[in-house]
Amino acid sequence: MGNVIVYVNWPSEGTRTTLHLIRADGKCDFQISNLEYVASPAWSPDGKEIGYVGPDGIYSLEVEQLAGRDIYSNLCS
Repeated sequence: MGNVIVYVNWPSEGTRTTLHLIRADGKCDFQISNLEYVASPAWSPDGKEIGYVGPDGIYSLEVEQLAGRDIYSNLCS
């Protein structure tokens, strides 16, 4: 844990924000699509979920469903 960063890309006005995962070395930027609005992403203490503020509440994504069982070795492999 600790070698994958989650961040939000704030594009130009009128387009959707996007949630991204990127390795700490700056390689392999992985975009999580189909999210209407994303703000304040944060990892759960166990590193299995990402919480974020969405259009009408707080949401949680299971990382295993997004990038496979071992995100740290599967990200962009």
